[in-house]
Amino acid sequence: MGAVVLGFGLVTLVLSRGWFAVYTPGPLRERLGLTVFLPTLLGAGMALVDFVAVLPADTNVLIPDSLLFYPTMGFVVEILFHLLPLSLFFLVVPSLAAEPDRSLRVWVVLVAVAVLEPAFQLWFGFSEAVPLWTTVYVGLNVLAINLSQLYLFRRYDFLTMYAFRLVYYTLWHIVWGTVRLEILF
Repeated sequence: MGAVVLGFGLVTLVLSRGWFAVYTPGPLRERLGLTVFLPTLLGAGMALVDFVAVLPADTNVLIPDSLLFYPTMGFVVEILFHLLPLSLFFLVVPSLAAEPDRSLRVWVVLVAVAVLEPAFQLWFGFSEAVPLWTTVYVGLNVLAINLSQLYLFRRYDFLTMYAFRLVYYTLWHIVWGTVRLEILF
């Protein structure tokens, strides 16, 4: 509930200041490639790494719980690792929002924000030991997800960014998560 309240407050702040959009109408085909194709590739890569390295069983939540768990966690991640730090950056450095051509400085901020989630995941690691190459791959994969999402947020809107994560979570955590728990354990 706290993430919902925080998210509502941050969305209101972001909208009122015109920093980013929550939803922008437009042709879906413009967004479809990055929103569906890229997370599919990233999810397939993780499935392949998992098949070779076999990540711990607790990496995934089983169906039917996963159908509610992952969209909820995705929303929480978007609020805590994207909306909150971006809002703080824009509040602390108001010139970011005021500059007419702010793209380079904004991209520095977006890259800094993109590093937060992979750093968090790598800091807490896995519940069991995994090969170093697997940890490096997971970190780079999560960084690629975050960079892609923040690009979509800047270019389009929050819902497009969130849709990217939902596609990824559906493939990696729900579909492959269900299969992996049956065939690998």
